[in-house]
Amino acid sequence: MRLFIVLVLFLWWLSLNAKEADFISDLEYGMALYKNPRGVACAKCHGIKGEQQEITFYYEKGEKKILYAPKINHLDFKTFKDALSLGKGMMPKYNLNLEEIQAIYLYITSLEHKDEHKNPSKP
Repeated sequence: MRLFIVLVLFLWWLSLNAKEADFISDLEYGMALYKNPRGVACAKCHGIKGEQQEITFYYEKGEKKILYAPKINHLDFKTFKDALSLGKGMMPKYNLNLEEIQAIYLYITSLEHKDEHKNPSKP
């Protein structure tokens, strides 16, 4: 019986360590959702850094029209969440939970601030 209890405790301890080894941060989770084509794949339309990006073009009455995905790395959280949850214009709605939306938002807004630190504006 004692051996059984020791074995159960050892297996329980191993499972705790396995969870820690598989853990990814919210930032990494957001990056995976943002970039992965099997995830939400925001980067396909909004680009790697969430900047405005050309999606496609068409001709209307002989004039070339360009369809852009808007810049998203500057949005407030409510606007960002609503666009994902409700859709808007060409943007489809996504059935993401709050944790997923927060992770993507954390990732995309962190990119904007990284650029500010690399290239601070001069007074």
